[in-house]
Amino acid sequence: HPVEEGSWSRADKPLQALASLMELHAALQSGSPESFVSHLPVGVDGSCNGLQHLSAAGRDEIGGRLVNLLPSDVPSDAYKIVSARSNDLLEGLAESPEEASLALHWLGRVQRHHVKRAIMTTPYGVTAQGVVTQLISDGHIDDLGTADLLPRWQAARFMQRVIDHAKGIEMRAATEIMDWLRAIATIANKQDKPVRWTTPTGFEVSQMYLETKQTVVRTPFQRLTIRLVDDDSKRINHNKQFRGLPPNWVHSLDACHMMGTALRMKDHDKVMAEVHDEFSTHACDVPLLQTCLRQEFVEMHSRDLLEEFKVEVEEQLEVELP
Repeated sequence: HPVEEGSWSRADKPLQALASLMELHAALQSGSPESFVSHLPVGVDGSCNGLQHLSAAGRDEIGGRLVNLLPSDVPSDAYKIVSARSNDLLEGLAESPEEASLALHWLGRVQRHHVKRAIMTTPYGVTAQGVVTQLISDGHIDDLGTADLLPRWQAARFMQRVIDHAKGIEMRAATEIMDWLRAIATIANKQDKPVRWTTPTGFEVSQMYLETKQTVVRTPFQRLTIRLVDDDSKRINHNKQFRGLPPNWVHSLDACHMMGTALRMKDHDKVMAEVHDEFSTHACDVPLLQTCLRQEFVEMHSRDLLEEFKVEVEEQLEVELP
C-alpha cells in the first residue's frame, strides 16, 4: 500500500525502492519465491566513470587505484580519499597566517559528500565557478554555521581551491590529459577549425560549436530570447571549443564503452538497458554483464587512445601537437 505506507519515499532512490518492494511482495505472494521470475533491471554503476577513462587512457596507477581499476581487497572510494586529502591540506593551511581564518572554518568538517559533485563533474569540464555554485546550492556552506561571520561565496571559493588542490594530487594524470586537450583546442581555434576524432567503435565525432546570434520573439504573454546559429558567418565559438573538448572526448569514450558492452550482451542473446554509466540487466544475467563490461573496457584501453587522437587531429590541422 504505497500511498498509505510511505516509508519507501524516504529511500535514496524512492521509485527504485518501491519497485523492488513490489517485486518482493509479488514473489512472496506467488507461493513459490524460488521459482519467481523477476523483471526488475539491476544496475551496475561505474566508479567515477569519467575518471576511469582518463586514468586508463593515461596509464595512471594512482588514479586507477582511486577508481577501482586495480585489484584491491576492498573497493576504493574516490570521494573519501579526496575528502581526506582536503582535510590534510586544511591542517597545513590552518598554520598559515594568510589562510588560517578560512581554513579553521572547514578544518575537520570535510566529508565525502562535500567533494562528491566536484569530483564527479571534473571529467565533464566543471569550472571553478561551477564548483563554488555546487557547494552553495548543495547547502554545504550552511553546514558551517557561520553565515553571519563569513560570506557564503568566500567560504565556497576557498573550499573550491582546496578541493582542486586535493584532486590535482590524487588525480594527476586526469588533470594533465584535460589540460592537454584544452591546449589542442587552442591550436585548432587559432586555425578556426573544428576538432574531429574517431572512437574505437568507428564512430566519427565532430566538435564544431558555432557562434549564435540573439533573436527576440514577442508574444501577447511574454518575450522570448532565442539563440540561433548565425548562418551568415558560420564562425566557430572558440570559448565553447576550448571548454568542450575534454568532456566531449570523455563522453565519446563513455558512449563507445556502452555500445561495445551492449553488443557483447547481444552476442549472448541477453538484454541490456543503460543510462550513461549505469548498465542494467536482469538479476540472473548480472554476472555476465559484469564480465562483458570489463572485457570491453580492457579491449578499448588496450589501444593507445591518446596517441590515436593526437595523430588523427595532427592530420586535420597539419601541425605537430604537443
